[in-house]
Amino acid sequence: MGWCPVSRLKPGAVLQEDVRAPNGRLLLKKGRVLDKKRIMVLKSWGVTKVCIDELCGNKENKSTELNKELISSLFPSSALQDSLTQRIVFLCFKWLNNAGKQTISQFINHKKYQKISIPKKLKISPEKIVASQKKLCSFSAIYKKMMEVLNDPNSSAQNIGEVISKDTSLSAKLLRFVNSPHFGLVQKIDTVSRAIALLGLDQIKLLVKGIIIIDNFKNLPSDVINMRQFWRHSVGVALMSSIIANTKVGLSREFFFVAGLLHDIGKLVMLMAMPRVYFNIMLYGKENNLPLYEVEKEILDFTHGDVGVILAKKWYFSNSLCEPIKFHHEPLAGTFPEDIAIVYLADILTQLLLHGFGGNIYLPLINKEVLTKSEIDIDSLDLVIGTFLKQINTIETAFL
Repeated sequence: MGWCPVSRLKPGAVLQEDVRAPNGRLLLKKGRVLDKKRIMVLKSWGVTKVCIDELCGNKENKSTELNKELISSLFPSSALQDSLTQRIVFLCFKWLNNAGKQTISQFINHKKYQKISIPKKLKISPEKIVASQKKLCSFSAIYKKMMEVLNDPNSSAQNIGEVISKDTSLSAKLLRFVNSPHFGLVQKIDTVSRAIALLGLDQIKLLVKGIIIIDNFKNLPSDVINMRQFWRHSVGVALMSSIIANTKVGLSREFFFVAGLLHDIGKLVMLMAMPRVYFNIMLYGKENNLPLYEVEKEILDFTHGDVGVILAKKWYFSNSLCEPIKFHHEPLAGTFPEDIAIVYLADILTQLLLHGFGGNIYLPLINKEVLTKSEIDIDSLDLVIGTFLKQINTIETAFL
């Protein structure tokens, strides 16, 4: 860290102190990553020097080398020439500490299965996969009754509040989540009825469904990957989606939280239905530097999104919630690309922060068209990531 003349600044430096104009106006906050545009702003306002993380960014330093290493370990080699991917990776890398820099492939159980030869096109359908997992598709008697009440359009707020309150574990998790810093409520909420009054019935119903699904399925055994890391990834994408949605006007944080929470539910079905095959699909992606969904397409002719949306429809989720589950890797193929793009980006950011593990070792290049169409501001992501890291431990405690 040190003071650097603005005339010697280079893109990529990170501000270590707030920058103010000579008249006292705040120009840039601490933690911002400088690019050419921001450096021009500093010059135009007459700022002469700033405090940054690497003195003047005047050499290819260790951070830059580690940044390239991270890109190479998570993306195809062409990502090193992709400016958008580099920019987003740098933002995430800036927040990673040494404890977080782990090899995500460690969460795969390499000892359980031997590598096998998989036919290029397996004769199996997503419908048959879902049908084979009756336990996964059904809820316990208590949760089944509760889901029926939540899905009944004639259920009143009072009726739903009473049903939720009868389950002490469920209501405690809901209230822990509602009282977390994520919502920023001034007063503590101590009853389900109060939570419904503040957040609205539809939002509470969404959150309760998410909690029920995690509770019902989080302890399912898997011989392929660490299931706790799977759910940590899912909760991470849920929180990241919600925070990104909160930067845009008129979007429901609760909707995007649940959409992110369930985006990979199709993987869970496939892990349970065909563990040996899925293990080798993951290995194929690792060995060939391919994203998991591309390998699924190549070998199965469908993806975990196709499996997940069938399960979501069995649970009577709305079409708007089903779309991010099906298209979170290809937002432009959906009916609501602007909404799906939020989950798409949240998924990538969570993986870049190495938070949990959803089975994907390599990521696709970040699609500039998706971000442009959805009007997601890249400059706001630095604050989004910072908020995520402040809140994630509390949210995980509430859900896991």
